[in-house]
Amino acid sequence: MERGDARTVTAEQGPRPGPLSGWAWWWIPLAVFAASRVVSSVMLLLAGPDQIPVTGEEEHFPRDPSFADLLSTWDGRWYRVIATDGYPTDLPREGDAVVKNVWAFYPLVPGLARLLMLGGLGHVWAASTVAMVTSAAACVVLFAMVRERSDDFTAALAVATLVLGPIGAVFQTTYTEGSALLLVLLTLRALGARQWGRVVAYGLLLAFTRPITLALAAVCGLTWVLLWWRRDTEPFPSRDRVRLAATTVVLALSFLAWPAIAGIATGERDAYRTTQAAWLHPEAVWTTWLSGAGRARLVPGRADRHRHDGARGVGGGPT
Repeated sequence: MERGDARTVTAEQGPRPGPLSGWAWWWIPLAVFAASRVVSSVMLLLAGPDQIPVTGEEEHFPRDPSFADLLSTWDGRWYRVIATDGYPTDLPREGDAVVKNVWAFYPLVPGLARLLMLGGLGHVWAASTVAMVTSAAACVVLFAMVRERSDDFTAALAVATLVLGPIGAVFQTTYTEGSALLLVLLTLRALGARQWGRVVAYGLLLAFTRPITLALAAVCGLTWVLLWWRRDTEPFPSRDRVRLAATTVVLALSFLAWPAIAGIATGERDAYRTTQAAWLHPEAVWTTWLSGAGRARLVPGRADRHRHDGARGVGGGPT
């Protein structure tokens, strides 16, 4: 194959999505997202009165929560502490055991909320604004990625499936899902375009948003293998091989960045690990969605207690 032919194959068949252009379509994902916020707000308001009170933590889980309470409940309270007070230099303990604390949570999103709070917004509304802006941007990127390979209807359906699904409400709460999703999509888009510098930049931001860069490093590694396997039909020059390999290593190492910072700031090398361990249930290796369900039993007179245990198992861990 001639060199000129190789460039033609890359242009026509290679995974190189073009730049976002023709922005007349961008109102579609934004309209879908806006409509979904109406739906999720109604769902939160209807479900709020049924929230299970947590004994001893009524301040954080009130029996009759307001809409603001619903937006900032569960792990939202930890992000509020970070935005208002930052991180402690000493790990809180009860006896010799490290207890739940903010070092389990990553700083980028509460840092953005803090910037908005400087303008006078309270934490709930500042953090919710960050969540909705980043989630809306993620919808635009998702729409564009699907649209490049299909049509507007399929792209709109993909966005609607995401934001109207069971987890849809989280895209306006004081959580990090919207920001993380945006960075993941931007990373994947840059990876498909072989923009290695952008992959690293987005990955490093993600390393301070949620602990998922190790998974992205695995994706980069698999991409390297796939491109090498297809090198006879899709050019994979030595320069790209080296850069993608380096990108994979950087993303893998970035997974350790926040635990390292926690260790340095507190003077305890395993600060992050011991903080995460504070959320473990004594009977489980790791708390999952099934942890509470496995303990629930329909025993007369004990249903409320088991429902309470299940609620803590589902929502009590850091996200």
